[in-house]
Amino acid sequence: MNILEESQLLKQSKDQLVEVLQNHGFAVTADTPLADVAKYMKWDGGLLDLRVATLRKTNGEYNAYSQEEWEAMSASEKASLVKLGIQIRAERQQFIISKDNVLSDSDTTSMPWGPTSSDVRNLYNYGEGTTGQINDIDGEANTDLITAYGIANSQSFPAAERARAYKASTFADGGYEDPTKWSLPAIGQLWLLYKYRPQINTILTYFFGSNQLILSDWYWSSTEYSSAGAWYVSMNYGYVTSSYKVVTYRVRAVAPVPGAAGLPSLAITSVVYDIPFSSVIEAWISCERNKKTSPSCIKFRWHAARDLANLWEQMRTATYVPHASMCFMVTYPVLREVWAGAFRDRVAHHWEADRFQPVTEKWIKESGDMSMNCRKGYGGLMAVTTMYDMIRHFTENYTRQDCYIVGGDFANYFMSIDKPHMWMLLEQLIMDEYEGDDKAALLYMMHCTLFHRCQDNYYRRSPECMWDALPPRKSLFFMDGLPIGNLPSQLWANFKGAQFMYWMMFIKKHPEFLLFVDDWRTLVHSLEEGRQLIAEVKQYLKEELLITLHPDKIYLQHYTKGTKMVGAVLKPGRIYIANRTRGKFIQRVMEFNAKAASTDEQGRLALLEPLRASVNSYIGMMVHYQSYKVRRRICMELIIPTWGKYVYFQDRFAKLIIKRKYNPLYNLRRKLKKHKFAAKFIRPVYQE
Repeated sequence: MNILEESQLLKQSKDQLVEVLQNHGFAVTADTPLADVAKYMKWDGGLLDLRVATLRKTNGEYNAYSQEEWEAMSASEKASLVKLGIQIRAERQQFIISKDNVLSDSDTTSMPWGPTSSDVRNLYNYGEGTTGQINDIDGEANTDLITAYGIANSQSFPAAERARAYKASTFADGGYEDPTKWSLPAIGQLWLLYKYRPQINTILTYFFGSNQLILSDWYWSSTEYSSAGAWYVSMNYGYVTSSYKVVTYRVRAVAPVPGAAGLPSLAITSVVYDIPFSSVIEAWISCERNKKTSPSCIKFRWHAARDLANLWEQMRTATYVPHASMCFMVTYPVLREVWAGAFRDRVAHHWEADRFQPVTEKWIKESGDMSMNCRKGYGGLMAVTTMYDMIRHFTENYTRQDCYIVGGDFANYFMSIDKPHMWMLLEQLIMDEYEGDDKAALLYMMHCTLFHRCQDNYYRRSPECMWDALPPRKSLFFMDGLPIGNLPSQLWANFKGAQFMYWMMFIKKHPEFLLFVDDWRTLVHSLEEGRQLIAEVKQYLKEELLITLHPDKIYLQHYTKGTKMVGAVLKPGRIYIANRTRGKFIQRVMEFNAKAASTDEQGRLALLEPLRASVNSYIGMMVHYQSYKVRRRICMELIIPTWGKYVYFQDRFAKLIIKRKYNPLYNLRRKLKKHKFAAKFIRPVYQE
């Protein structure tokens, strides 16, 4: 069978399924995606899903969330919702099950259906000799008839009346009055509660605790048997039978799903933004770049298709909720709190950055182009060399003495960024400069990311005791700024810093200016000019950008004293490596030496690749400065004595190389060149 024949057969099968579903009352067409057809088939013959049913306190908007979606929500988002109960979609039905059992007027757990010999007018009697009672699935209509008949005839029908009076929340106990119209379930609805009781109780336990379960007891339905009796279901054995109306049984209320009138549909929310799925795939590819071996990326790949489709659906229906973030501590170069979003949220971050970064980059270039961090073609080395050239040019190749370096650092920059002020700057820029068709979607996603409080939904990857040494002003657990580590945070902090760059270069007329994250430098002609500029900078940052200048990191010195910049020390005619960077290099090498001394040959071989990566990261930075003697001394005195058997250095201690004999990657490639070994390594062995 060729591909064309297979596709024709698949289409015929789909057409048949669509016809069956349409006959069963589902809102499907020939254009319905095959994946959705499969979901409808599951809904047609069994349990599709169970979700927590909620109302938003501010506007009464209804939404239903799976357990995974709920876990991904922040504490503040959860607090904005009222949980009604559990939404069930099974066997062509969908309705909400109350979160707890209904109590009688006297707060007892059971109650009678109604008085004996009370035949409710217009309510069909499924009595002796009749069939089809299990197809009675409209508890709302039944309850309407029962309560109306009771009022008209001054009779009491406790089961229906208490179900109708039930509220999932009131002003007294939850600060929100539940407007839902609850009802006594029809026998067909009650049967589903028995059939899927284990699954329902599991999700009830997760969202509401173990005291609100559907118990192994008898429950009334709103389906009438006769003037003397009504139908009930035994939740223990599934008996569907009738009993006298005066007998007391339990009651569980149900309610229709808001907006679900008419044919059953999979849609829970409507599409708000026209976002192509291909754009999410492109963001995923961008996010994976240089991270394909990371554990989070590998884990995401197992269910990438499912999670990307879910992310896309949330983005285009304006229901995006970030998942739990990972929080950990780093100790180099200083103790710092770092946040990493869930990998699917990083895909969303790249989707945003792919759109707003060209706009912010254009603005930064037009505003002076002297911000050096988080920009392609820029970086730490360029910051150092640019500052070095600026000093040499300002002093006319070190022949002038009227040159002073002014510098400073924003205090607790990321943690102290004011989000509403940040949003005002971003929204204005995107509205004025962004020309894409998805501007509204971009603004929505940026707003979600900016105002998301990752500290409300997180897990730690570092011992909690590490936070004891971190000042509260440097932690999101005490502040409400931007999380260090997320891509948008880095780019937005860079954009906000560029506001300061524009002010310095075009308002204050200081073209010799440089900014790296929150660290800035400029040049003036005198000490007095420098002091005046510092005072003006403090005022501008406080009033216009709502940030402060760190009082202990203000710098004002003659250029011959030099200045530190991104791990280097700049002095006239030379650039050195900073003492702290050199000390960290030595400390890292000593850590590897200690591990080598405490392990065997196999353990040392396993350390070779981490050693190579760590040493080359330091050497790769040091080779750009006058550091040959420092590199040679560290390598000859600390590395060669312990690791000389396995490694050697190239180009005057500019690169560490693992000897081929001990390089596992080289040896694997060499073996793969032998075809027999390659076939054994790559091809699986099938056994009959």
